[in-house]
Amino acid sequence: MSNEWVIHVWGKKRDVLELNDVEKFHIDVLKSLKNEHKVFNKILVNIAMDDIDDNNLFDFLKSNIREVLNNDNVEFKCCLNDVRLGEYVTFRPYVFDRIGEDVNIFYTHFKEYKTFLSINRESYPVRVSDLCEMFWSYIMYRYSLNSDVYDKLKDYCTCSWFVLKDDKAGEYYNGWWKQLLDKNPEFNEFIADDLKKHSPGSFNWYNMKNIGNSLKEKELVRNITTKCLNESSMNDCSLCTHFCELYLMQFLKEDECYSIKDFSEEWKKMKEILYVSLYPSKMIAKELIDDFETYLIENKLI
Repeated sequence: MSNEWVIHVWGKKRDVLELNDVEKFHIDVLKSLKNEHKVFNKILVNIAMDDIDDNNLFDFLKSNIREVLNNDNVEFKCCLNDVRLGEYVTFRPYVFDRIGEDVNIFYTHFKEYKTFLSINRESYPVRVSDLCEMFWSYIMYRYSLNSDVYDKLKDYCTCSWFVLKDDKAGEYYNGWWKQLLDKNPEFNEFIADDLKKHSPGSFNWYNMKNIGNSLKEKELVRNITTKCLNESSMNDCSLCTHFCELYLMQFLKEDECYSIKDFSEEWKKMKEILYVSLYPSKMIAKELIDDFETYLIENKLI
């Protein structure tokens, strides 16, 4: 079975042709993990462009990302960005729509800093929340790209840096699902459990063949998915914005989704202050703190 890496990048419009802080960080991390790139038979980078005709920016991002990818088979694609849909524009065609194929797909994205929690930005130093977001991305890369995951994947549908199964998280995401189920009650027969598991941050491995074998009437799931998202996306983008991190998991049983680490208790303790405590608290991924801080110091980020 082949391994492929699908990467979503936001080609954000800019006045000056230079990398922003988020892009610099992710490119740095990709460079530091260059030995792991050889695990993949192919790497696909999809750049969602604010301006689909901005060839200069597309070529600029392509050149900078390609430079650090240590793999001979790298493909770049572009599409029009849609702020309502987010990562959906990459995840849907290059991951979800390939259910049943004989391939393992690792999905990641250039995770932004504080794109939606404005309350934290007003209440806490932006610097602190940005560092937490960077650390979150850093540990997702580090936990996901290791040999233990490759060995486990043959026995599971998904392998995630962390699978959260939390009642409090369920309160939030059940609202997301209620919108879908109210309009499409036929989905109920396919739901595997109580809608409370998801992978925060959406860095995931998918065994597409195992997923295809697991889903009943997988073509019907796809068709209903297309129907409900097409109908709702124009007015309610939330049905797409969380598509990558929780949607597919709800059709899979708990024992089909492998959690590389279990941070459930630590996550609950930080639930309300996650974006300002993840890195300083050292409650999660303590063994990676020193490496992360070395990176920060060497790059004069702290």
